[in-house]
Amino acid sequence: MKDKINHAEAMEKEISKQIDEIDKHLDRGGLLSLILVVVAIFVIGYWIIDFFRIRDDNPALSVQSQVELMERIDELEQRIETLELQLGVE
Repeated sequence: MKDKINHAEAMEKEISKQIDEIDKHLDRGGLLSLILVVVAIFVIGYWIIDFFRIRDDNPALSVQSQVELMERIDELEQRIETLELQLGVE
């Protein structure tokens, strides 16, 4: 039983020693590396999102083409009305 307790204490000391070592490494320059990695992830993510986004320069999506389409629809509606009047349909 004492052997298990001694082993558990030794493991606890070893774990705390390793955690202290990790803290020392992060304090020496690892924190800067961690910040740079996080920034790089955000920049790469932005580039990926920008690459796969839908472009607004597509002629089918431009405001000018929508205006032209609406004008064409109005012209066709007026033509239908004149043709209906010529045929006598109300």
